[in-house]
Amino acid sequence: MNVYFDVIKARHSYRGAFLPTPVTRAQIETLLDAGRAAPSACFKQSPRFIAITDPAVMAAVKALPELTDAVVQTARAFILIVYDPTPQHGTHSFGAEDCAAVATNMLNTATALGLASVWLDGVLRYGAGRELDKILNIPAPFSSRILLPLGVPEKPGAQPARKPAEQRVGWNTFTDAMK
Repeated sequence: MNVYFDVIKARHSYRGAFLPTPVTRAQIETLLDAGRAAPSACFKQSPRFIAITDPAVMAAVKALPELTDAVVQTARAFILIVYDPTPQHGTHSFGAEDCAAVATNMLNTATALGLASVWLDGVLRYGAGRELDKILNIPAPFSSRILLPLGVPEKPGAQPARKPAEQRVGWNTFTDAMK
């Protein structure tokens, strides 16, 4: 099987604790390069990235009351994907889609590097996102969109079984099985 597809099939959302093994600067730079290589609407490259490795900043992120899970509390580094609402095409912004493409590239790359992560988005839509904006000096109109905690997983994980193709794929039409 193609190595790329092996990585895609191995990637999973990791929500457990991380080992105390450091995430290296080289690994973080590789993840940032993967994010920068993601497709974007009209090639505007709207997402920005903040690599978080400073112990004081890490502590401030981990102190947010919405971020108490082990995957955050034991993270060895974070990458925050910052949303830019500026329209890329006429009056339409595709910033959210651009952030999703970035996160996908970074998560697959983390798997290829032997790291694990999880896409934290929903929790940032409430107070945690606004607090991260303050902690990291993110000016309006930009905002925290996706937080990726990073580390070497304490326990191996596996991707859960996917729904059968016929429940998600139609050829030339939407089928009853897809409902």
